[in-house]
Amino acid sequence: MKLFYYGNFEIKISEKINELAIKNNLTKLKFDLDSENLSEIITSLSMESLFGDKNLIIVNGTESEFEVLESLFKQLPNSGSLILIINKDLEKSSKLLKLIPKSFTVQEIKQPKKGNIFSFTDQLLGDDISKTYLELLKLSENEVLIFNNIISVGRNLLSLKLNFSTQSKIIPFKLGLYKRALGNYNKEELYNIYNNLFINELKFKKGEINSEMLLIHSVNLFYIYKNGNLK
Repeated sequence: MKLFYYGNFEIKISEKINELAIKNNLTKLKFDLDSENLSEIITSLSMESLFGDKNLIIVNGTESEFEVLESLFKQLPNSGSLILIINKDLEKSSKLLKLIPKSFTVQEIKQPKKGNIFSFTDQLLGDDISKTYLELLKLSENEVLIFNNIISVGRNLLSLKLNFSTQSKIIPFKLGLYKRALGNYNKEELYNIYNNLFINELKFKKGEINSEMLLIHSVNLFYIYKNGNLK
């Protein structure tokens, strides 16, 4: 397996690497691309770890190491799994892209056009939660930031339902949305939503679900309880 990832979406690139490592039971070995590491990179591609697990060699580089890349490709063994990363947008006509051997799968991973996380939160509290999925697709913020916003919505709804002193922490416009949304859930349902959000987070940290499924599963909790599927 030989992969070349490039683009400005570093979080998504890291996520894809973690998924590959878990799926294929690979041990990650990380290197910076420079002449001093070149020999060790080549050697690691040809070896298995002491425990019999195959290695996933991850090499981070920049456009400036063009000559080192040329040397790497000339010495590259057929064996081993390698992911080469350039965390930068590249023109399709880039000299570096033309250098990549045909044995590599090349993928550009860019930040999507930025949406509005506040619109996303508003839809989560709105009457038609299905629109939340459309807002979710527009977002390019860190998935953890988006998930923290979902956690915040769940916590605020539960606190308001339990009459905790939460109102003063919510701006008046948002407070109106929260109070309207409270009618969609009883106390037990909000407990279940809040608890399952943390279960989703644990699954994500264990690598059982990726960040996209973390967000979709979490939005689903609000959708299915609001629409009576789990009542």
